[in-house]
Amino acid sequence: MKNIKGIIFLVFLLLYGIGVCTGSASQVSTPNQSSMYEYLEGAVSGYDVTTAESFKSILKDNLKLFLCLMAGGFFVIGPVVLGAVMLVKGYSAGFAITTVLRFFGVRGLIFCMANLISAVILVPALCWYSYKSVENIKEMRHDRREFLRRLFLLLVVILIVLLIDSVIRGYLSAILMKFAVKG
Repeated sequence: MKNIKGIIFLVFLLLYGIGVCTGSASQVSTPNQSSMYEYLEGAVSGYDVTTAESFKSILKDNLKLFLCLMAGGFFVIGPVVLGAVMLVKGYSAGFAITTVLRFFGVRGLIFCMANLISAVILVPALCWYSYKSVENIKEMRHDRREFLRRLFLLLVVILIVLLIDSVIRGYLSAILMKFAVKG
């Protein structure tokens, strides 16, 4: 059983990695790169977002992610939903980070630092939640009360992680962006 747990965790981690690679490759092969860079340059030069606005934006995105995770934990086909969440999360991260790094070069690491720190926290937490949800669905499918109790505990833990991520990424993104724009 212990090997299965590790394999399930690695499958979700692999799905995230596939998403990152696909997103990066997609960004590199996207036509009209120059128009994308013009948009990015305009967005960065006109960047004037407060840390509170940045936090609210990230929190809104994380709450949408939470709803997807909650749906994935409730249903028998939940692992498919959770796998799709990991792929999409990886794709968007790969696309965004590759875009910024190609446009700004090494200086783009300053822009990406909040997202990279977030990924170190969020990706293992999402893989853990996904694996535990699969385990809960498999083991507790006949005991509805215990299933719901475990799911509730999983949701509380992942919600706390998503709130921490919102604080870190929300505030750090605004601070690093202001620093990078000035530099």
